[in-house]
Formats: sequence, C-alpha cells, structure tokens
Amino acid sequence: MKDTHYKIVSSIGNISKDDFQNCVKDVAEGYDFFRTLEASRLEGFVYFYLLVYQQTDLVLLAPLFTFDFDLTVGLEKISRNIVKHLRPLWPRLLNIKTLFCGTSFGEYGFIGIRTPSLPYNILFDELLRGLEDICRQQKIPLVCFKDFLEKDMALLARSKNHEFFQTDSFPSVIVDLPFASMDAYLASLSRNTRKDLKRKIKKAKESGSFTVKVVSSAEAVIDDIYPLYLNTYRTGTTKFEKLTKEFFLTASRLMPSKIFLYYCNNQLAAFNFCLIYKDTLIDKFIGMDYGLTEQFPLYFLSWLYNIEWCLNNGIKHYQVGQTDHGPKIRLGGHKIPLYVYLKHRNPLLNRVFDIAAKVLQPDYLK
Repeated sequence: MKDTHYKIVSSIGNISKDDFQNCVKDVAEGYDFFRTLEASRLEGFVYFYLLVYQQTDLVLLAPLFTFDFDLTVGLEKISRNIVKHLRPLWPRLLNIKTLFCGTSFGEYGFIGIRTPSLPYNILFDELLRGLEDICRQQKIPLVCFKDFLEKDMALLARSKNHEFFQTDSFPSVIVDLPFASMDAYLASLSRNTRKDLKRKIKKAKESGSFTVKVVSSAEAVIDDIYPLYLNTYRTGTTKFEKLTKEFFLTASRLMPSKIFLYYCNNQLAAFNFCLIYKDTLIDKFIGMDYGLTEQFPLYFLSWLYNIEWCLNNGIKHYQVGQTDHGPKIRLGGHKIPLYVYLKHRNPLLNRVFDIAAKVLQPDYLK
C-alpha cells in the first residue's frame, strides 16, 4: 500500500524515546536495554531496527539483529553430539547466518505496533517485505521471529502465508509470590523439596558463613563478578551470547537493577544480575565459583535469599529464565511457553528444517 513504507536505522539513537514508547508498551527490556546492547560490543551481533511508517507517522517498530546461529541449541542431546563429531569435516554445519526479529537475550520477543488506522496485516506484510529485502541484500539464508509469547500468535500466524513455520522455543519460568512470609512460600513446596532444602541449608551452616550483599551498580565489583560469569558461561550447554564487562556496567547504570553478591566464608562465591520491572524481579545472569559448590549449595542458597528479598520488597513475581527447568519447577516456578517462527529462503531446506524441528527437538519442548 502506497501510504506505508519501511525504513532501516542502525542505532536506537536514531529513534526518539517518545516514538519508541508510543509503539512499544509493557516490555521489561525497553529503550535503555537497547542502548545497553549497542554499548556492550557483543561479538558477532549486529543490531538495527525496522520502522514502518503510515505516511509520516511511525506505526511499527521491530528490533532486529544478525548473528551466526548454531541450530543445534534446539536439538536433543544425541543429535547435538552427532553434529559435534561432524563439524571437523564441515565447520559450518547447522551454523547459519540468521536475521532475527526480537531481542538477543530479552525475556520475550516483541513487535511494537502503535494503534494505527491500517489493519495489522498490512503493517505486518510491510515488515515481512523489509525482512525479505534485508536477507536478499545481505545474502542471509535464515529468518527467525525469536521467543514470542502465545498472545502474539495471532499476529505472527500471518507469517505462515509467507512459508514460515512455527516451533517451540525454550520456555521461560516464573515464580508467582502471593505469600506473606518465607514460611508460607516454603509451605507451598512439596514435602520432599522442603526436606532437601533443609538438608542443604544445614550443610551450608556446617561449612561456614554465608552472607549476601545487594548493590545497584557494577562499577565497584565488575572485576570480581565477571570471572564468575565466565565460569558459568563456559560450563553451560546452551550458549547464545557472550556478555562483556561493558554490558554489566551499562545495564546497571541505565536500567533498574540489583546485583546480589553471595559470600562464603567472606569470599565472593556467586552473583546474580537482576533487573526490576514493575513488580517483577528478572534474574538475568548468574556466575559461580564452582570450587565452592561442594561445600555450599550456591544455586539453592541464592534462590532462597532472592525469594526472601522479593517478599520483603513487595515483588510479586520472580522470573528465572529459559534453562535448567527441573529445579526451577520444583522450587515453585511454572513455565511460560515461547515460540519461534523460522524460514529458510531455500524452499527445500525450509521443508527439511520444518520436519527436523518437529522430530529432533528435546523432549521437554514437545
């Protein structure tokens, strides 16, 4: 339609904060989050934005980024191991330059749409036209709408008319906290979980002192927490981004955040970097000294402290990310389904990927 057109801008600085917020509402990682991403110099990521205008009015904003995506992150363990053994012969196997619509490690993907006089399908088609043009110009074979909520499915369903297929992403987990006290929270857990936690706490007390400090800036602690972050990054089986020191420094400066510092016998043993949005504490990143985990069950000690901190500070939800679902569910969390919509620009490969996504995904995504 001739009164709509799209424009690509390379920086959030090319978009006014008012324009951004007119399109993007009720998102934890908003304008300042994208400022943080651009300042963080994350290796391999290129961030930019597609803007759709109705005449001169901005009516749609889509955050985009490109990255060489390792498709094995969505496969079951056996399939990942097969690919791992084949990669010495074919280094780029299932590692594909991809155009993403969404955020690289935000809680949810989003497409910001200002209430327009045009139907959503017209705006979405303009977005898709822009994505196709970018892929053609940059020779990008794969397009992905990343980590969208169930409420977005009606909008994204139109992508299937353009040969996208839908598959499950790693679900997020959130703990609802309608409790008046820590005792009430613990009482909501299963008997076996309470017994296990009691045993872990006893073990920690026998091993020495466990203390916690909460700060709002990373400036004074960055050289202490960053090595712990790298420990956890290296041991993780699901990797996407590798954060820089600049990320923690900028995020704590620009966004409402808390850094929980956990000390064992006066030695920094672990940290959580968390964002605060409305009545939700979002646990973004953790780092640990794994040499201390035999004496101190750091994961569970930090979890319990964070729950108590939420209860004492009027926080009603504790959002805890997309990995390690088992212990999070045991500790009171529930899953929030997330979805991706993918399209390989080669029709034959697109069909193969569609089938593989259904057959080879891990059991907990089925």
